[in-house]
Amino acid sequence: MCSSDLIKWLAGDYGIMQIVLLRTALSLLLVLAFAAPGGMRALRTGHATLHCARGALLFVSGATFFYAFGHLPLADAYAIFYMVQLASTVLAALLLGERVPSRAAMAIAVGLLGVGVVVVPQLGGGELLAYAACVLGTASYAFVGVITRKLSAGETRLAMLFYPCIVMVAISLPLAPAGWSTPAGADILVFVAIGALLPRW
Repeated sequence: MCSSDLIKWLAGDYGIMQIVLLRTALSLLLVLAFAAPGGMRALRTGHATLHCARGALLFVSGATFFYAFGHLPLADAYAIFYMVQLASTVLAALLLGERVPSRAAMAIAVGLLGVGVVVVPQLGGGELLAYAACVLGTASYAFVGVITRKLSAGETRLAMLFYPCIVMVAISLPLAPAGWSTPAGADILVFVAIGALLPRW
């Protein structure tokens, strides 16, 4: 069972902000445990602003995806989410000046058509908000991809995880108490699992 399945499991009983907070806080503790033997040198950065922007975008994408996973069939959510790499390619061309090969441009067009096939039949349905959330999450994560390309050459893997976790905890902490439900039983193990499955940021 992957993290999206586990999040879908939790979304029926817990608020989105609570899931974001607990998942990210647990991941943060794990990152700190990995960084501690080196005296935290792996967390040094000269790009705090970019890390903060990346963390805020990851918060938006995480919250919207978690909402979508709880309200949509996972197949539909992933059909939209898989546009991330194509959208990142377009944004990298616009913002970083990278060249878009003709094959990539064709793939983008086909991908957009595929998203239309999934989303358009749902317009006017009860889950329209969930589809909109999934599209917003995909767009946010595409911007994350562009910032990641810019940062990855000079930052450690632990730093790329640490700073977004800090930002996401800071944003979700004041929002999570609304509708808080204390985890119990198997749900505790599920929260631990999604925290231990470190994000592929």
